[in-house]
Amino acid sequence: MVSFVDESFEINNFWLRIMRDHAIFINSGLPCKRKDFIGKSIFFRKAYEVLLDKVNKLDSPTTEDMQEINEQAIRLTKKYIVYKTQLLNYNLSCESPLTNLYSLFLEHLRREAYKFIKTLELLQSGKKQILGLKAINEEVFWIRIMADHSKFIVHLLDPSERLLEKQVRKFSKLFDDLRFQSIDLKGMISPSYDIIPVIDRFTDEVIESTEKLKDFKETATELIGECKIVSNIPELLADHVTREAEFFLKELKEIREAIK
Repeated sequence: MVSFVDESFEINNFWLRIMRDHAIFINSGLPCKRKDFIGKSIFFRKAYEVLLDKVNKLDSPTTEDMQEINEQAIRLTKKYIVYKTQLLNYNLSCESPLTNLYSLFLEHLRREAYKFIKTLELLQSGKKQILGLKAINEEVFWIRIMADHSKFIVHLLDPSERLLEKQVRKFSKLFDDLRFQSIDLKGMISPSYDIIPVIDRFTDEVIESTEKLKDFKETATELIGECKIVSNIPELLADHVTREAEFFLKELKEIREAIK
């Protein structure tokens, strides 16, 4: 069983970096005239870098050390959600849309921030989710994230990359189908959230699909780094979505191990 300290370290090391990346993506998509939005994106990038550095410099951290780090991350990310909501609402008002930041992209970033907070708050409470509820909740959340990634990639590829676009659209359709199936299954096993055989099979199918998507993302990241794909996809974004697929796979394999 993973200790509180180790789990806290792993969660923060992953999510603080993800939150830092979000600030970089937001900053790069903001119009120059919005100095207020730009200033806040810089603030959050630096704040997450400082906290991430603090985590990685801890030598033999205690439970109290990690509890304090968790609380700092929760407080910072709650403020971050307010900022992301402000950007999303600004976009949806149609007064002067942030043309380089899709509303779904902003909602996606905010959804991940909520996930980070919820994960830390559950860890801080010392409570454990029922295995069936944990399994289906993780799958519902991450499958949607994978589907979103595919949609963002399609819109950032140059139209000349027709074969790649077709491949990514297939991933988008696949993960949309898996998402709706996961929602159906969650309803079926509620409220007891017992592990039934179909959850076992579904988890295996999601692992297989996510491994294929991860492999695609890894190859695409390498090609983007070598300037062999015509796109508007920054190398950091390609690496970012690959890390998230890797994290999801790790979660899935832990779930599969627990339910077998």
